[in-house]
Amino acid sequence: MAKFDVTIINPIRGNEEIHMHIDGDRIKQNESGETYFIWNEKQNAEVITAVPVPTLTRDDVTCNNKYGCE
Repeated sequence: MAKFDVTIINPIRGNEEIHMHIDGDRIKQNESGETYFIWNEKQNAEVITAVPVPTLTRDDVTCNNKYGCE
């Protein structure tokens, strides 16, 4: 599944926030073409930007199967 880094308008506080590695199925478009992020079961948030994240393997993330990079 595609992952995205998204910048949204927080629906509660009204400020910009960045959420990283969001599943693509949580980003939708409405009939007007506006993109929104499924914030929780009751609220959606307006998306400012959505940048695709390259697919990473476990080796890439953990530096050759170690839990920290040395």
